Amino acid sequence: MTDTETETATLDRPLSSDIADVFELLSEKHRCAILFVLSDRSDPLSVSGLATHLEEWLSNATGDTATVRIELEHRHLPKLEAADVLEYDRDTGTVSRGPAFARTYETLERTCSCLDRSPDTRSC
Repeated sequence: MTDTETETATLDRPLSSDIADVFELLSEKHRCAILFVLSDRSDPLSVSGLATHLEEWLSNATGDTATVRIELEHRHLPKLEAADVLEYDRDTGTVSRGPAFARTYETLERTCSCLDRSPDTRSC
């Protein structure tokens, strides 16, 4: 088999659903930013604190953390929680790393590395 045939055969294979699910999660910049923020923490973070961090991280410093918080609570946190990337305690209003956090964050870091971007540049 030639290199071209091998490349074509590899591209013809469907992505496993696990890989596709991870990349679907990481396709949204808010969810990537959530992972970056939680990567620096081992303790739970309040949703309000997370909203403030995201506003700074995404250069949205409008002071409107209420809107960011609503988007977190209704869109991003439930999706990341369903994938076991984080644990979202609605009673205490906190988030922390979930069982799949390390694997998902590693995928994000490697993707940024392959794109020759540092997670610190906030451009992934």
